[in-house]
Amino acid sequence: MDRQTTTYLITFAVIALFMGIRIWRSGRAQKLKVERMWIRPAILLVIIGLSIASQPPSLDPVTLAILAIVAVIGFGLGLLRGR
Repeated sequence: MDRQTTTYLITFAVIALFMGIRIWRSGRAQKLKVERMWIRPAILLVIIGLSIASQPPSLDPVTLAILAIVAVIGFGLGLLRGR
């Protein structure tokens, strides 16, 4: 087995383990911790901001409209999650 295949297999195994634990834990009811609800959106905002900063989109109207639509959809989904 070459090095690249080994890297892919290890990456797949780590992701599969992480997803397995998440799925296993999601089967149980958990108490909602309102004081921690800002953490996931903050992490996603940083990741999205860094990706847009590293490869800025063109400032044509279509691209700006798409970004605005995605932001509105994300806001709506966040409101639904908050309920």
